[in-house]
Amino acid sequence: MKWKYLFAELKDLGWRKSVFRIKYEIARKWLPYTRPVKKNSKLMATISLQEWSTQRVAFFGPDFTCLETKNAYCEMFCDDDKNKIIEYADCAINGQIFCFSKWWGDYGNPIDWHKNPQSGVSWPKDVHYSQIYSHAKECGDIKLVWELNRFPHVYFLVRAYLLSGDEKYAAAFFQQLHDWKEQNPYRAGANWANGQELAIRSLAWIWALYIFRQASCFGEKDFQCLQQLLYLHAEHIYREIHYARYAVHNNHLIGEALGLYAIGSLFPWLPKTKKWRALGKQILQSDCLNQFYADGGYCQSSHTYHRLALHYYIWYCRIAESIGDEISSEVYDLVVQSSDYLLAFMNSTNGHLNNWGCNDGALFCPWTQCGYRDFRPLLSAAKYLTSGKRLFVRGPWEEELFFLFGRESVQASISPPQLSSKSFPAAGLHTLRVDQQNFAIFRCGSVIDRFGQADQLHVDICWRDIPIAVDAGTYSYYQKEDHKYFMGTHSHNTISVDDKNQMYLLRPFKWLYWTKAKLLCYRQRQMCGEHYGYAGVVHERDVRYENNAWEVKDSLKVKKTHKYVLHWLITFFYFTIVEKNANYLKIRLQTTKGNYYLQIESSSDAEFFVQVANANDKQGWLSQFYGHVEKAISIRAITTSNSVTFVSHFTDNEIF
Repeated sequence: MKWKYLFAELKDLGWRKSVFRIKYEIARKWLPYTRPVKKNSKLMATISLQEWSTQRVAFFGPDFTCLETKNAYCEMFCDDDKNKIIEYADCAINGQIFCFSKWWGDYGNPIDWHKNPQSGVSWPKDVHYSQIYSHAKECGDIKLVWELNRFPHVYFLVRAYLLSGDEKYAAAFFQQLHDWKEQNPYRAGANWANGQELAIRSLAWIWALYIFRQASCFGEKDFQCLQQLLYLHAEHIYREIHYARYAVHNNHLIGEALGLYAIGSLFPWLPKTKKWRALGKQILQSDCLNQFYADGGYCQSSHTYHRLALHYYIWYCRIAESIGDEISSEVYDLVVQSSDYLLAFMNSTNGHLNNWGCNDGALFCPWTQCGYRDFRPLLSAAKYLTSGKRLFVRGPWEEELFFLFGRESVQASISPPQLSSKSFPAAGLHTLRVDQQNFAIFRCGSVIDRFGQADQLHVDICWRDIPIAVDAGTYSYYQKEDHKYFMGTHSHNTISVDDKNQMYLLRPFKWLYWTKAKLLCYRQRQMCGEHYGYAGVVHERDVRYENNAWEVKDSLKVKKTHKYVLHWLITFFYFTIVEKNANYLKIRLQTTKGNYYLQIESSSDAEFFVQVANANDKQGWLSQFYGHVEKAISIRAITTSNSVTFVSHFTDNEIF
């Protein structure tokens, strides 16, 4: 049976990538010898801080040495927001890090750069990076270490410094930089194991350097330490990027290419910078472009990863514009198409997008007071980059504009978004809007990349900008059973057959036998499609809005008897089961904007289960932030028959 899956995987990869992967895995065993750990790497080709201060390469963003600019920035905040930023920065000095934009991790003081804050266990820091994953069983989720080492707290340290003028925040950053260098010998430990992590960390350091450069506590040793680390990071990415290029080819590749381009462009006196910059630019302007679909969708079938990829490209454009480097028109085109795509799914009240695909907490630039799920900072930046106009009225999302484009950007004219129904056939995601605050999102389209989840015909329902039917999210990549549940069909608002997924999950991020699907109808107030993920079973779903209600009709017609489970995950509200029998369920939800009703009819006798999440059962878990779960309502209708029809109605009309 294993050979069967191996052949299927090789077929998906194609011969070129298959050969590369086999050669890579063989060569990887020798990396501790061919690329050994170096505890005292020395870099001779550097310049002094004084030289850099007089001839540094231009970098995007405002010049905070200008008093008017600094005052304009400070005036963007109310006292509560200023105090919160300073509070979070003070916590970061003491090793308390705001993780994944949601929860606090205690990494110790001084910081332990290898610590898992949930288990308290530290990953070994003397093991070669190629062998580090063998320690996952005793150390836990490696992303909990990487989150700290992306330096998300540097965005609080910089902003607290600008708002308060207190140089302790700059001093803390440079002290942490020296400490990081001491605790992370070159090529040893978890923090050298992933090229994208190196790129994100490097870019955060560069951004901090260009703002903290005015601090009197910033000295020669700090600058030399940073130069050395950036050189080692770029060199490591350069040597390893072929894996992302040929075996992964997703946002990892974009991030790593950006890291090479940024370090190669901004620190041209370092050795090998011409090679880094040239390769980074080549990949960004050629290889990575085909990750974006013609309709604006993204290969990873995830709003979170799409935002990350788009943030990378915005940074690339701003760095290139700042140094006068030429940018392909295709790059600007993908920014326009991607932002239009993401905007189509936005909640008009809070800027949130539906929880679609893997949601691992990635937020490349946590430099605004907007929540993690608010996409308005990114969409504002994309709009200004490509049109010179703002997208939204004044709000906290404009801080991203300020950092990327300077204070003139927040005074630009506004071109407000027009939210409407849109279909994206390549991405396989479609939305129908009754009005700005009432809409449904439908997942229907053949899987054409290995990323994503087993979620064909999943539906989200939003009423008065309140999410009603929702996607469960991600939670954790490390906890295998949890990860399989959140990736799989059972957590989604669709139907599972015989307790199986629509595709076969070979490894945590590797699906085999990609599901085929077809959009049958998309028109005003109706969208309909079917998928063929189960052998011998065709699942057809019709979604329409009529009589002030969303009707979702599921039809499965086959000769053989199967077990069918219709699942709806509902945002937690106090609820009442109004009526329940063998063919019918009706519940009332007490939302903040009035009562809302869900009723389900089954053509054959079914068991109905309404369950709120608990610690022992994943049914009803909702994860909007990585590493964090909250309770929701899981509703299941289970029947065993040959053919069945389910009809679900969502409405605010009690007597529907």
